[in-house]
Amino acid sequence: MGSGSQGSLDDTLTAIGAAGPSDGLWTVVYASHARRLSTPRVAFLPFRNPGMELTTFLAVRRTNPPAGLDLLLRACAATDGERLDLDR
Repeated sequence: MGSGSQGSLDDTLTAIGAAGPSDGLWTVVYASHARRLSTPRVAFLPFRNPGMELTTFLAVRRTNPPAGLDLLLRACAATDGERLDLDR
């Protein structure tokens, strides 16, 4: 949640649903997951353009990187709407 609490998604959604409008509780849920949830008193709102950006880091061994790393990095670099050729 926005307040920095940790717990399961169900716990988070329960807390959001039980909170008052002025409490300002929120969390981020992938759109594909939100479509499968039915949580009373919780609204799932999509981000509008330009959307939300979250910087992430990936730590791997400098030598002998794990299999699939190149594919993962290409997928991460793909832009919205860009089809990634997984066979290359």
